[in-house]
Amino acid sequence: MDVNIEYELESVKTEEINYEYILLLIQAYLQNTHDESEKQPPAEKTVEEINQYLARLKKGNPTLAGLMETLWSNIQANPEAYRDQHVSSLLEQMIQQTINTLVDDFAKTWWVQNDELAFMVANYNPARKKQNGEAELKETSDYEGYKEHTENPVKRLIYWKSVKQAFEEMMIHDILPLQKI
Repeated sequence: MDVNIEYELESVKTEEINYEYILLLIQAYLQNTHDESEKQPPAEKTVEEINQYLARLKKGNPTLAGLMETLWSNIQANPEAYRDQHVSSLLEQMIQQTINTLVDDFAKTWWVQNDELAFMVANYNPARKKQNGEAELKETSDYEGYKEHTENPVKRLIYWKSVKQAFEEMMIHDILPLQKI
């Protein structure tokens, strides 16, 4: 049993290292493209290494890898646009924008208040059955608005259960993979 726990910890640590290591490689690539003294293109080996690490990360965390691939493609296409910027900060901005978009879309779909939903997302704890802010979100939800603006609305009796289930799915599949371990 201890071996299993040790293995799980090791694999989590490896994923985290890969994530951080990829960011360091991309940052080094970016700095090499701006090196005034040498004016030579970054090593092809670095590009290949970054692509390989991204492919490995994609197997374990496709959501985060997708954002990192987008950032990496943008940097490769126009490195000058990213001069003197920190890759980790750029990725954090992309992650936050993605989360904000997910929250906005969810709020519009289910007719719940954006602020209350954002609070629940920020304070989400997968170990808890009832989340912080859940009562406030339920209290401020608008079933009538949802019913009027949805093609095939769920019945009032299962509305909140459906909202909660959709929230859990969004957290597990879309948001948690973007948050650092």
